Amino acid sequence: MEVGRAAATAFNYRSYRPLSFELDLAPVLGESKAPSARCGSLLVGQDSSITMMIGIECGVVLAFDGGNLIAEHLRFAGDSIVGEWVQSCFAGCSSRGTLVAKRGA
Repeated sequence: MEVGRAAATAFNYRSYRPLSFELDLAPVLGESKAPSARCGSLLVGQDSSITMMIGIECGVVLAFDGGNLIAEHLRFAGDSIVGEWVQSCFAGCSSRGTLVAKRGA
């Protein structure tokens, strides 16, 4: 996963950084439910909370109901960001799990 430079956003976040990744989500979510987009966003709220949107269209800040993953209320743990994720779809996705994004070398 690569995180880009901070960028301005019209949404109520203190900081937004675009991200891209090469992770294949099909083994976790199933081939038919995995988002095809390989981009996302890292958002820091006004209250310093951390949110990640994973598997959204490149250049998009927030996305819902597209099968993407949303991880909110993330926290730092050593050299990682950790927390829980859910798959976003209004029809009711049951996929959820634990996110561990470890800092690379």
